[in-house]
Amino acid sequence: MDCDIAIIGYGPVGATAAALLGGQGLKVAVVERMAGVYDKPRAITADHEVMRCMQFAGIGRELGAHVRPHPGTRYLGVDGNTIKQTDVIPPPYPLGWPTGIHFIQPEFEAMLRNAVARHGNIEVLLSHELVDLADIGRSASRSRSGTWRSAQTRSIHARYLLACDGANSFVRRKLGIGFEDLAFDEWWIVVDAWQRRPTALPEMNTQYCWPSRPASAIAGPRNLRRWELKILPHEKPEEFQDDARVRDGAGGLRRYRRHRALAIGGLSVSCPGGGAMEPQSDISSR
Repeated sequence: MDCDIAIIGYGPVGATAAALLGGQGLKVAVVERMAGVYDKPRAITADHEVMRCMQFAGIGRELGAHVRPHPGTRYLGVDGNTIKQTDVIPPPYPLGWPTGIHFIQPEFEAMLRNAVARHGNIEVLLSHELVDLADIGRSASRSRSGTWRSAQTRSIHARYLLACDGANSFVRRKLGIGFEDLAFDEWWIVVDAWQRRPTALPEMNTQYCWPSRPASAIAGPRNLRRWELKILPHEKPEEFQDDARVRDGAGGLRRYRRHRALAIGGLSVSCPGGGAMEPQSDISSR
C-alpha cells in the first residue's frame, strides 16, 4: 500500500490529523490496534482553539451542539469559603467559539471518525498493530503493520509517518526519540454521574482546595456531572476498584451530599481537569 502519510494511532490526535490531512486531498493510512473507540470518558475540557480545529476537520457544528460552554470555576478553601473565582469571556467570542468547553470524549471521537470516513482518500486499519518501520531513503519511510492477534502482515509505503500512538509509543521507542519526564505523578479517581432528575447542583465548576482530600466537581454536557478525587500519598489506586471504597474515600460523599449526587457512574483514574487542548492545537498548527 502506498500513501502520502501513515498515521500510527487513531485516538483524538490521530483522528484529527487524518481528518485534516484527508481534507487537503492527501492519501492517508491509519493504523490502530484497537477495534473501536475506547468507551470510557477521560478528557472533558477543551478550548476555542480546539473548536476551530474541529471546524476545519468538519465536525465543528456537530460537536458544538453536544458541548457545554465552560461555566467558570470557584475555588473553595478549607473553611468552605471562596478563595478565588475564574469567570469565562462572554460573547462575542474572539475565535467564534466559547473560550472553554466541556465535552464527552467517546462522542467526540466517534464524530471525528465519522468525518474521516467521509474521505475516500483515507484508509483506516483497525485491529492492526505496527510491528516494524524503516527509512528507505528519498524522503520516504516504510512502515509495516501486522494485524492484531494475527501473524499476517502487510506493508505500507509512506512519504511521512506521524506517531500518534500515545505515551507508550512504539514509534518513539523504535526510533530512539527521547522525552523529558517532569515526574509529576498523582493518582486521581474520576467519578462520572448522570443526573437522572432535576437536582439543585452548582452551575459553576468547583475546586475543593482541601489538604484532607483535594477534589474537583465539573458540570459537564447535558446531565453529566464529574467528581475528581485525589488519592492521598498513603493510599494505593488499586484500593479504589469498587464504588464502596470510592464513597469511603470521599468521606461517604458526605461533604458533597449538599450537592445531592445521586448516581455513581464509571470509575477511572486521571489528573484533575481532564484537559484536551494541546495535542489538537499542535496538529492544526503544523
